[in-house]
Amino acid sequence: DVAITFPNLDEGTQGVKLLRTAVLYVDMRRSTELSLRHRKETVAKLYSSFVRAMTRCAAVFGGEVRGIIGDRVMVLFEPKDCFTNAVETAELMHSVCSFVINRHFKYGDVKFGFGIDYGSMLVTKTGIRKHGAAQQSYRSLVWLGRPANVASKLTDNANKPQETSKLTW
Repeated sequence: DVAITFPNLDEGTQGVKLLRTAVLYVDMRRSTELSLRHRKETVAKLYSSFVRAMTRCAAVFGGEVRGIIGDRVMVLFEPKDCFTNAVETAELMHSVCSFVINRHFKYGDVKFGFGIDYGSMLVTKTGIRKHGAAQQSYRSLVWLGRPANVASKLTDNANKPQETSKLTW
């Protein structure tokens, strides 16, 4: 969208866009532990397979991957039926994670967490100006607002073992 711009410090302007949509995050659980237990080639294949599979799952229900940070994938949906599409995408992703990706690990030790939220978000461009090959690495879209934050927090808490505390009398 050409209306979304980088900050223009000379003019004091920055183009942003407000959209109402559902945000879905999927995250690999205990990825640091997995990377310590398995060969680096295995972990690289796992991450690549995971991101590729999640991107394909998102596309089935019209989702667009808008962020990949290590073992976490962020998906946004067109406003029409976005929440239904996000839930159906999460179901498909869960099946692929459980029955395709995890099947290659003999102890079923690859787990995943999901988070979904809906609402208004602001999108803008941020970054710094660089020249040469590094130019694109320093520029990206930023998604601001409750849906991205809540979905991320839900993902952080999803599919993690419950901690129990002992009561003392």
